[in-house]
Amino acid sequence: MEANSHHTMAAKPKKKYGGCFCSAAHCRKRVSVDKSIHFFRFPKEKERSDKWVRACRRPDMEKKTVEYRNKNCRLCSCHFEEAQFMNKEKNKLIWKAIPSLFSFPTPTSMVGSIKTSPVKRHCTGPAIDYSRRDHTYTDNGMLAPTTNVCSSSVVNSKAPRLLLHDCLVPASYTKDAVQTAAKQFLQFINKSPSPYHAVSEVKKRLLAAGFAELRESEPWHIEQKQKYFLTRNQSTLIAFAVGGNFQAGNGFSIVGAHTDSPCLKVKPNFDKEKFGYRSVGVECYGGGTWHTWFDRDLTIAGRILVKAGEQIDHRLLFIERPILRVPNIAIHLQRDMNEKFCPNKETHLQPVLATTVQEQLQGGEEKDKMPLLFTLICNELGVSREDILSYDLCLADTQPAVIGGALNEFLFSPRLDNLLNTYTAVEALIESCENDGLREDPNIRMVSLFDNEEVGSESAQGAASSLQEWILRRLSVSSGSLTAFEEAMPKSYMLSADQAHAVHPNYSEKHEDNHRAELHKGIVIKINSNQRYATTAITSAILKEVGKRAQVPLQEFVVRNDSPCGSTIGPIMAAKLGMPTADIGAPQLSMHSIREMCCTTSVMQCIMLYKEYFKSYPSVYASLNF
Repeated sequence: MEANSHHTMAAKPKKKYGGCFCSAAHCRKRVSVDKSIHFFRFPKEKERSDKWVRACRRPDMEKKTVEYRNKNCRLCSCHFEEAQFMNKEKNKLIWKAIPSLFSFPTPTSMVGSIKTSPVKRHCTGPAIDYSRRDHTYTDNGMLAPTTNVCSSSVVNSKAPRLLLHDCLVPASYTKDAVQTAAKQFLQFINKSPSPYHAVSEVKKRLLAAGFAELRESEPWHIEQKQKYFLTRNQSTLIAFAVGGNFQAGNGFSIVGAHTDSPCLKVKPNFDKEKFGYRSVGVECYGGGTWHTWFDRDLTIAGRILVKAGEQIDHRLLFIERPILRVPNIAIHLQRDMNEKFCPNKETHLQPVLATTVQEQLQGGEEKDKMPLLFTLICNELGVSREDILSYDLCLADTQPAVIGGALNEFLFSPRLDNLLNTYTAVEALIESCENDGLREDPNIRMVSLFDNEEVGSESAQGAASSLQEWILRRLSVSSGSLTAFEEAMPKSYMLSADQAHAVHPNYSEKHEDNHRAELHKGIVIKINSNQRYATTAITSAILKEVGKRAQVPLQEFVVRNDSPCGSTIGPIMAAKLGMPTADIGAPQLSMHSIREMCCTTSVMQCIMLYKEYFKSYPSVYASLNF
């Protein structure tokens, strides 16, 4: 998040506003009538102020200025969930609070029917039978019964899970909340065309949330209830928050993910000229679906090591316009291309940068001129060719990630595998620390984001390196126990978070009949008896308990016996550390394509699951009776 938890919105003294009413439609709560209800000004931030207006269904307020709303409009505390308050008195809201509890008359059009088991809610109004089918999601995504319920019917923090189109989701889900979470993720992914950009964006979020940066090469002075992070190679990042009750020998609650994705990487000596075309030599990184890179508007991104006086600077590069393209061959010249299109990765995947004719017309024909791509790089960074010492550049699609589908339910995006889990794990860690959330935690909460997973993790910055182990050992140092690290490992737990295969509507035969993961139906637990995934019966049971507490649905995936099974950092970390591990991920289609696809729901589900995991794992571990 971009602000610390101490940024709050406090209820103003009631006497100042006399008998003003709540601004929500159909709510008649009044300051001078009910002394137990607190009132809150509309936010001064336009985006959140607009969300409040939409949530309380006051279209007449949409044309009002933010200043007018803040000065003249209030919402009562009945419209905010328990988690939105900072204290038991419910007179202080967290800085990002959004109202979600309302009772509106039933609209004529409804999004989808809800089917649930009978559940009782704590409320002061008439009881509602939530097993009935006459409860629906309204056009703004809110839960609304067909009969009116008094506005004082406030849902408790343990809201029932509802079945929306056979998909378990918490009652607190709203269309606006899901869309907002998805849009914020897309902003992150559009700024992260390479692992170096992804780590840079994560660093910005962590610093804004009060995390302090450490260096591996320096001594550490770690304190309880404090938050830290470090990087290696500028492409791997580990962040952690120390529990208020942490002692050496206690456990670690870890979410692991990776920052890299399959791509085309620029070779060191990249300049190629053939038949009047200036091309760029590239190397295939990872197991990409390479035919999807044809006929795309491409650019380059990554890092440049630049000599700056007596220092060497690490500079990020992202040319935000299409400069490269891998052109397809016309079907007239290869009639069987629809039957067998197997491009040669060395000769057919060379992206075209320019024509030599146009290059010469613009003064680039001299032999001593530097390659055209270097000219673009130098102009972008404002450096000379002699200043560039080395680089690590990859190709990226210039088409931004977007929300799509007729119902705005899909994410069409590059690098969902695995920036979705990179982003949601970091957001969950930040949010879990808000409101003094570390005070009672006996563990250290950690997010580990590794590079080079797509090529086996065998690198200094990969999951197979000693980085994770060395950090855990440094955090377990104790003068009173020589075995603190060894004691900590069995108390710890790691979620290896990497994307999962959703059932493909056109290739359903590729999926095991009883383990077909579906979009919107929850986060996927990945299981493989040959240990391609690290999940065990014990780690699965722990995760299911966390999922129940988080009100996030889970589903299970097993690969067919006649199909190969991919792997993750999970088995690597479990084997190196002896740490209980579960492999999970959000379901998606088109994995390793240049444009992948998943559902908007997964972003919020991941954040909610990881956040609850950070908070609840110590108590779940304590409940194990064996």
